[in-house]
Amino acid sequence: MSISAFLGPNAPKVLYIERDEGLSDGLSVSLTGHRPARGFRNTPATSRAVNPIDVLAAFLKAYEAKDIDAIAGMLADDVHLQDWNLEAQGKAAVLAETLKNFRDAAQLQIQVRQFYEASGCAAARLRIVVNGSVELEVVDTIEVNPDGKVRAIRAYKG
Repeated sequence: MSISAFLGPNAPKVLYIERDEGLSDGLSVSLTGHRPARGFRNTPATSRAVNPIDVLAAFLKAYEAKDIDAIAGMLADDVHLQDWNLEAQGKAAVLAETLKNFRDAAQLQIQVRQFYEASGCAAARLRIVVNGSVELEVVDTIEVNPDGKVRAIRAYKG
């Protein structure tokens, strides 16, 4: 799935691609029209077979849809999950925690504010609305293995 397919018709109209002399490979990208954070950059697509941003976008779409089968297909067997109040190791444990979250949230809306990418990793600044009223500002990060499976998920609130 491409980023534009995930973001849909309300995608930001401005895309920053700028030269950043402070980064070794020089390019920074922002999907929201804001300057990207220092230290995050696009690495050339030819350097790997899997684009971590595409994997993260697909993961977030499946999470918002509460599609546990799609999520299961994206996870490596040895995946590690850590967020602000829990930690889980292994695919079965991560899926169990995900199902708990799905049971606690009748409705999930995930708005991607910005994607970042660096060396097999991707991050997204998110606004998550739970049950139509609880709003969370979150940063999710993933690490992707060479097979395109998610091997680590970290979430930071605030």
